[in-house]
Amino acid sequence: FLVLAVKTFNRHEFSRFSTIELFVWMPFAAANYAFLCTAFVIALEMTSLVNAFILSNMASLIIIGSKFAMGSPVLFFEGLGALIGFIGALICASASPITEDDNEVANSEHLQMMGNILAFLASVSTALYLTVAKKLRSKVDLFLFMFLLFSISSVFTLIFMTYSGEEFEFSFDPTIGLFGWINSKWDRLPLELFMAIICNGVGTTGYIAIM
Repeated sequence: FLVLAVKTFNRHEFSRFSTIELFVWMPFAAANYAFLCTAFVIALEMTSLVNAFILSNMASLIIIGSKFAMGSPVLFFEGLGALIGFIGALICASASPITEDDNEVANSEHLQMMGNILAFLASVSTALYLTVAKKLRSKVDLFLFMFLLFSISSVFTLIFMTYSGEEFEFSFDPTIGLFGWINSKWDRLPLELFMAIICNGVGTTGYIAIM
């Protein structure tokens, strides 16, 4: 994204943001993006894949529900689209086989409940992130916005890792190194390229582009 955004790195482009948008709302959107990604990963270790997937994909229902609660008009197709999206997530998650690990996690009701709550909070963060991103995205170039989003959210994630006691180091170690993804092992560089190009480049960026 840096390569694609470099042509818009100028004072004119940044001046399209107000001071509050650049220093408050942009970090707010990035913090929520970092939280939704981190919360989903942690929830997977605490509850089943089915629960984590369903509860973390309720952002559309939360957005529609909040509009309804605040008295804003909700179009029929908005509500229908949100419902269809949630049903689709439910079907996909239900199709996932329950592994031995899922059964072990299910034995701990308290741990599973915490995982469910965390997954649902990921949906809340997704709703907040999308709501703010929709307002900010129109102000600047798409790739500049995505570069700022990913850069700031990376900082928030690194801060969380530091204070949560997560083991990491600034090295190329494939296990705990922050640059371990550069290793040519199939589950490092190839997987990272897939996530960066397909998941983020096409998926996340495409979603923001059509908002």
